[in-house]
Amino acid sequence: MLPILAGLGVAGLTALAAAVVSATVVHGRVDAAADLVALAAASQLLSDPNPCATAQRTARDNDVALAECSVAGLAVTVTVAADLPPVLRDALPGRDARARARAELVPGT
Repeated sequence: MLPILAGLGVAGLTALAAAVVSATVVHGRVDAAADLVALAAASQLLSDPNPCATAQRTARDNDVALAECSVAGLAVTVTVAADLPPVLRDALPGRDARARARAELVPGT
């Protein structure tokens, strides 16, 4: 009986470790995508009347969803979201991984 319980404990710890690694990978990917989306939108501020459309395309191309996009002067702020891995989605229903980024054009550079 004790070996069976020990085996279940190891399996549980392995599943927990896999969930933590998955969450870390998704979070890193979403953070990077948010930065890229904000930079892409900001690069269009002077030439495109709707830089959030660029943000939307860039988000889609990077397998994330554009949750928010706002423009204030020469700055763009975006929030992107991505689905959690299945092992986390089951434990946290209705949750997703989100990241926010801001990019700003600096006059004279």
